[in-house]
Amino acid sequence: MEVRGRTDGEVLYDAVRAVYDIEEDDRALRQAALPDARARGAKFEELRRTYRERREFPNTTVSLNPPDGTLARKLQALGFRVSDASL
Repeated sequence: MEVRGRTDGEVLYDAVRAVYDIEEDDRALRQAALPDARARGAKFEELRRTYRERREFPNTTVSLNPPDGTLARKLQALGFRVSDASL
């Protein structure tokens, strides 16, 4: 992941979003909030049946370019694996 010219927050946001786009889940759930209880239930069940596979932070390795030990420790605190080149 390119680090030059970016804040730690920007890099962390991109790493998290690459694994899990919470904003997409938020949009889908808001669209499912229908006034009719039966329609709402049906939409929610559809979301459950078609939910995309989601990766997890501990199963994701991040390589930082250039290596940045402080940022690597922050990523590790979130549960990411960081390649040795970044430490």
